Amino acid sequence: ALISLMTTFQHISRSVQSSKSKTLATNLAQERVESLKNISYYRLMVTTSPATDSRVSPNFLYDTGFYAPETEVPAGGILFERKIYVHKVAEKLDGDLDDTVPWQNPDTGLKEIHVHVLWKDRGEWKQVVMRNLRENPDRIPENGKIEGNVQDAATNPLNKVVVRVVENSSWYGITDINGDYSFRVAKGSYTVRTSTPA
Repeated sequence: ALISLMTTFQHISRSVQSSKSKTLATNLAQERVESLKNISYYRLMVTTSPATDSRVSPNFLYDTGFYAPETEVPAGGILFERKIYVHKVAEKLDGDLDDTVPWQNPDTGLKEIHVHVLWKDRGEWKQVVMRNLRENPDRIPENGKIEGNVQDAATNPLNKVVVRVVENSSWYGITDINGDYSFRVAKGSYTVRTSTPA
């Protein structure tokens, strides 16, 4: 009975410690997200030198330049690691977000912040992830759409033609094998220009 009681006590103690660690990690993540949200949109730097942390699953990218990893953040007698990743995202035609926008692309008016907090629990790495979407205050919602078809003089569809809005070069689409293209824009009247790869 005594052994059973001790085992139960150890299990409860581990559960309490695990819950405490997760709470502290969440607080650390929230604290960093709030500090990054207080930076103006234009001063919130997008990650250009990412590295991969593969100690947890799934692996994640983090910034090694503008927001260097914090490797020893003490809280409640536990050492945590805190890592940040900021990247551009764009609206897709279906209203979802495209999170594969390269950092070199023109500004989309949307940036996503990822804050990862990691710690070791009985030899195993654990993490809490917090995300926040930042919007350019001057951003115009892309609630309109430009679509069409591009053909040559013989009415053959043209593939891989770039159709770009002259007034805003970050609004563009690329034709498919049928010559069709579609992309989101703010409502209005625009001039479009087509070009083909050199």
